[in-house]
Amino acid sequence: MPSIQTQFIKFHETIKLVNLDENRVLKQKRDLLLDKLRKGLKQRFKGERVPTFEHRNQGSYRMGTGIKPTGGRDYDIDVALLFNVDPQQLGPVQVKQWVHEILGAHPHEAEIKRPCVTVQYTEGGEDAYHVDFAVYASPADGRRVPLLAKGFPGSSTDKKFWEPSDFEGLIAAIDGRFDDADDRQQYRRVIRYLKRWKDTSFPASGEGAPKGIGLTCAAYLWFQPHSSIDKLSQKRTDDDLGALKELVGHMLSNFQETTAGPRLRTPLPAAPHDDPFNRMSDKQMQVFKKKLDAFHDALVSAASRRNVVEACRDLRPHLGDDFPIPDSKAIAAAAAAGPAVRSTGHYA
Repeated sequence: MPSIQTQFIKFHETIKLVNLDENRVLKQKRDLLLDKLRKGLKQRFKGERVPTFEHRNQGSYRMGTGIKPTGGRDYDIDVALLFNVDPQQLGPVQVKQWVHEILGAHPHEAEIKRPCVTVQYTEGGEDAYHVDFAVYASPADGRRVPLLAKGFPGSSTDKKFWEPSDFEGLIAAIDGRFDDADDRQQYRRVIRYLKRWKDTSFPASGEGAPKGIGLTCAAYLWFQPHSSIDKLSQKRTDDDLGALKELVGHMLSNFQETTAGPRLRTPLPAAPHDDPFNRMSDKQMQVFKKKLDAFHDALVSAASRRNVVEACRDLRPHLGDDFPIPDSKAIAAAAAAGPAVRSTGHYA
């Protein structure tokens, strides 16, 4: 197996997205929207009791697994709005409509979706990024878990409901999967590789791509660290190729046969414990498996190569043009100069 850890680390540094609180522009835009929402609620409920809320970052920014968008996609930010409201007195769509009405004005647009309210920003006529505001009723009266507002304005009554959704528990479970810091960093890197594979393999438009949280849950279930320790120096050298290959293999082996074809299930490790892949059609699931099979074949091929350049060429069609292919002359020169110091893979 060739050592292409250096290439994986360079790839990771290229695709990773920093934490929202470290990204000045995105944090500023989020805070502007939150400020507009608070002011808008005061104006809307002038003379009445004004609903208040707290916000929490959620999604890949909180989990440290975000990647830069590619292929026509825009940046997305996930924010939880925890409203101090009584879910027995207010319907979930009613609260979402407050957010939609206040934030759906120039220079951005807002849209009510089943799990959230999406605010879209454009720059130069192109989608630049969007903020997904998940609307919750804060825990109260003995409830430990917030309730997520589900449904559209035109949905039937049975499609409008408050659903227990422990997003903080989900983040804690994903983030706390490994105690060892180096294992945890490799785990996050591999999740990012899977997400970039998804963006490379599936078009930006359409509903056929597997959800990123589903891939994250797959890593939560089946990822195992791969590394070696030098006996003399006691330095750790990570093997991201081996870890990624084994994870994809575990994913494929966990597809379950149904009457409509094979399906992969990755339930959330927190309430509501549903499966992020359950909205994929049987045909979409078949395409997902076919592309995952092809990715696994490329990983196996790369691992069997003796040449670093050939191994990287195996992976680029699946991970995209950001995956580096080293110059063969530089590789030969480095080999002639003697063994290089290997990266320990300790990256955020």
